[in-house]
Amino acid sequence: MGSVSFANLRWYNAMPTSLAPLLGLFIILLVAIYRVNNGYVFQPMDVAIWCLLAPQFSSMWPSGNDWKASFISWPVYLVGIVALVYSLSRFVK
Repeated sequence: MGSVSFANLRWYNAMPTSLAPLLGLFIILLVAIYRVNNGYVFQPMDVAIWCLLAPQFSSMWPSGNDWKASFISWPVYLVGIVALVYSLSRFVK
């Protein structure tokens, strides 16, 4: 684990920069989908995959400071919340 410092964070780049560790989740999900695509049968290769993905899984969550820095992008969050409420309201009807 390490530390990173940011410079020149603006409303348009704070969220993707701060929440970049969450991209590790997509790697893990892609590997999981690949492994269970045709049904899951344990293979010795799975142990190696688990060992390679364990560090990504344990370090994918952004720190508290990363979350705080990402809220500089509050307009992006606002647009996302409005889009989510709009899309959910279409299912309620």
